Amino acid sequence: MIMDKPNGGPAFPLDSGWLADSLPISHFGMTLRDYFAAKAIPVVWGSQPDAMDGPAAAEISAMVAYKIADAMLAERAK
Repeated sequence: MIMDKPNGGPAFPLDSGWLADSLPISHFGMTLRDYFAAKAIPVVWGSQPDAMDGPAAAEISAMVAYKIADAMLAERAK
């Protein structure tokens, strides 16, 4: 996992006081960066030309989605 970029912290953390089977648990889930990127994917994927298909399309879509997520985190930090 690449950790050199701000990730916004956990997107849906559970408080460590949450109990499951009488044991305290803590789960941080996905990062806010991952959540923002996942939300951007439908828009990114829908904007691609029909001619763009295959693994290259998926790689480009992921790259663009994370660029959007990084921009959202930067704006949020202002």
